[in-house]
Amino acid sequence: MKKNLLKIVIIAGLSVSANAACGPLGCYDVLVKKIYILPSGDMFVQTSGDHTKLHCTRNPKLIRLVKSDGQKSIYSALLTAQTTNKKVDLRINKDSSDCSLAYYIAR
Repeated sequence: MKKNLLKIVIIAGLSVSANAACGPLGCYDVLVKKIYILPSGDMFVQTSGDHTKLHCTRNPKLIRLVKSDGQKSIYSALLTAQTTNKKVDLRINKDSSDCSLAYYIAR
């Protein structure tokens, strides 16, 4: 019984780590690799996912944090995820050429 339980736990762990991916509308189950902050206040995020699969034309390697009332909260949450190695889901706005972030989910 213990061996079967151990096998299930190992298989479940492998399937979770294999789910990290980017698609046309976002990156899911990814690590925050870099956060760029420009003097203008614009912020960009690079993740462990393959950003070339995102439907963006201006800068397909980065996800843009749009200036808004919630930008500081999102930045803080992403910085926390980066420093603690927690995975996140990042959904971009549909039809955004600059890969602007619609929302994020901490895992």
